[in-house]
Amino acid sequence: GCSSVRPLSLIHIWIGAADLRRRHAGARILLVEDSAINREVACSLLDDAGLVVDTAENGRQAVDMQRRTRYALILMDMLMPEMDGLEATGAIRQGPEGGSVPIIAMTANAFDESRGACLAAGMDDFVSKPVEPETLYATLDQWLSSPRDIGTGPRSSAGQEAAPADQAAHDADARTLALSLIHISGQ
Repeated sequence: GCSSVRPLSLIHIWIGAADLRRRHAGARILLVEDSAINREVACSLLDDAGLVVDTAENGRQAVDMQRRTRYALILMDMLMPEMDGLEATGAIRQGPEGGSVPIIAMTANAFDESRGACLAAGMDDFVSKPVEPETLYATLDQWLSSPRDIGTGPRSSAGQEAAPADQAAHDADARTLALSLIHISGQ
C-alpha cells in the first residue's frame, strides 16, 4: 500500500527529476517498450524530468525511428514482439550514427547473464524493472552527461532545448525546500 512510500523518498525522486530537468531539459529520448502500462509509467517519469519522449512498441519500430531521428539516448525493453531488445540494439549499432547513441536496457530479468547479454549486444547500461525513479534518473543523468564516445568526437547538443531561465530558479527553490525538509526530519 501507500504506507510503504516514505515522504523522503518522494523528495529524493523530485530532486532527481529537477536535477535531470535542469541539466538535460529537451533531450530527445526513445523509449522502446511493448507494455502500455510500462510505457505510461516511464513516459510520466521522463516527462517530469523535462525530457522529450518518442515511443516504440517493439524493436523493429525502434530501429526505423532511430534511423530517422537523432536521439540523445534510447531506453530499450528486452522482451518484445517482432524484434527483441538485443536484436534491435545490434541493428541500431550497425546503422549510421547507431554507435554513438547510449542504449540502456530495461528489463525485469536482473540476472548477471542477462546483464552480460545486454552489454554483449552493444547496450551501455542496465536498469531493472520495476523501475526505481531515483535509479532511472541517475542512470539517465550519467549517460546524457557523458554520451557514448566511439571515436566520432563529441556529440552535438542539437535538438536539445535550453531550460527556461525561470526553470533554473524554480529548481533551486525546490532543491532548497527539499533539503530543508530532510534537515528538519533529521534524516
